[in-house]
Amino acid sequence: MKKWIFDIAGVIAMSLTVITACREDIFIYPEVVPNSYVYVNSDPPGAKIYHKGVDLSLTTPAWISNVESGLQVFTLKFPGYIDSTFTVSVEDSSQKYVKIFLKEE
Repeated sequence: MKKWIFDIAGVIAMSLTVITACREDIFIYPEVVPNSYVYVNSDPPGAKIYHKGVDLSLTTPAWISNVESGLQVFTLKFPGYIDSTFTVSVEDSSQKYVKIFLKEE
């Protein structure tokens, strides 16, 4: 009889674990990491944004998240306009706002 009770208790404990683990309303928050953002806008809008020469697949206006601290180099490219390269000084957990007026070729 005692073995049977322990078997049932084990099954109930495992069932509760599975039910709890499958709940969709539980969310485990990731560790909070200081995050810096740069908001880039341009005139005219719609310029492609590059960071350190890499296409970010974003166009202005756009928020760029997870930007490293330090001097960051961005370039805007728009057909019929001269490419515009600029530097932004970024600190931990900061938000920077930049608007670039592009010049026609």
